Amino acid sequence: YIERRIKEVKSKCRWCIVVAHGGEEFTSLPSPYTRDRYLKFLELGADVPFFLDARPAIMTGIGEIAEPLDFALPELHIVLIAPGFPVSAKEGYSLMDPNCIAPMDEMLRSDILASLRTNDAEKLSQLLFNDLQAGVFHKFPLLKILTQEARECGALNTIMTGSGPTLFALFASGQAADQAVEVMQS
Repeated sequence: YIERRIKEVKSKCRWCIVVAHGGEEFTSLPSPYTRDRYLKFLELGADVPFFLDARPAIMTGIGEIAEPLDFALPELHIVLIAPGFPVSAKEGYSLMDPNCIAPMDEMLRSDILASLRTNDAEKLSQLLFNDLQAGVFHKFPLLKILTQEARECGALNTIMTGSGPTLFALFASGQAADQAVEVMQS
């Protein structure tokens, strides 16, 4: 029933968001039913498993492999910047340089996790990246302008989320983020 409804909704809408409970509580392994359900969700969209578990995780593969973090995330000061136009995942991926496709370097992964554990926003900002960003920015120069504006407002770094076009700007403090919002909205 769920698969049929998802396909029906997807044929009529741009987005179809499915919210499902991630599994049984107080067990270390999923039941066969839950495992099969996750595999079915994976067939419907690669990033669906990410949204089925409330725990922060490192996502690998094509977005289908979740490795939950063994620590709580620090308070990060992030401002989302929505430029007001869509970029589909298909388009975002079609604009990507195929030479960029590679697994994340293990040292980089380790450095990102260490900066999160120690709440080092400055270091984290230097490590974050999005392989899809260059191609999407090339086609939509407004995103480069918004990124530069956020940096001029004090962002440590501004990166495209997913396949875009929404950006997230990372700030050193909540006060800096609030001030940037005021300036960027004016």
